Amino acid sequence: ALAASFRPEVPAIFRMSDYQPPFTLTLGAGAPAGELTCTEVLRRLPGRRTVCLGRWREREVVVKIYHAARGAQRHWLCEKKGLEALSVRGIPAPELLYAGADDRGGAHLLILARIAPAMTLRAAWAGAAGDAEKAEVLRAAMETFAGLHRAGLIQGDPHWNNFLLSGERVYVLDGADIEAFTTFQKVRALDNLADFFVAQNLSVRAFVGCAYRHYARAMNRAEPSDGEIAELTACIVRKYELNARKYLAGKIFRDCTAFGVESGWRSRLIFSRSY
Repeated sequence: ALAASFRPEVPAIFRMSDYQPPFTLTLGAGAPAGELTCTEVLRRLPGRRTVCLGRWREREVVVKIYHAARGAQRHWLCEKKGLEALSVRGIPAPELLYAGADDRGGAHLLILARIAPAMTLRAAWAGAAGDAEKAEVLRAAMETFAGLHRAGLIQGDPHWNNFLLSGERVYVLDGADIEAFTTFQKVRALDNLADFFVAQNLSVRAFVGCAYRHYARAMNRAEPSDGEIAELTACIVRKYELNARKYLAGKIFRDCTAFGVESGWRSRLIFSRSY
């Protein structure tokens, strides 16, 4: 109780219990006029961030609300800088319409133009009817990765839900994990590609050669040899196995959404919450 009394007070409008759409937010001083209405919650990170669909100034938008008692401004600024870096370098990404605070100073906001119709790369891969469609999904993804690398950028968290496929273009969604480098390093770029493939299940291995050839063409490089493709595939398998071991050690043995952990003086119980 004593510790709780010293916690920073969060304005009532930003408590998680209030995030039941639709709800409205008023932007801070100096922001363009127009009420922001959030119509659907896409993602919640309790106590940290909420991502919503909404409408603002007669446009469909995606709203990222950073409402942590600590660190909200830092995370907001990191995302903002990453999105601006993508925009300056011409990388397909959501248009940043507003970056600022609400009128009460309780949260930092990013308002992005909604990209529609669209689906995540993970959804596009899962919905592909056959190998030819899957190869097209990877071709579009490799063109975006080549664009990032040519522009001196790395997407440090290249999981497939961080990319949105609309038509034949792949958009980069997450600005917080954008890293810049001054000198292109082939090893680092290939490691980034390997991380992208590892984020999908191992069935993607059959398409690594095709995807790598698309990447090389987009980079205006020579066609990769069978040995280079085999080396990249081996790197993917090693990373996948390492990640699996980390998952087992980090997830199964701690209390989380999927597993429960109860520890006592003489015993430790770990169980799947589904049971």
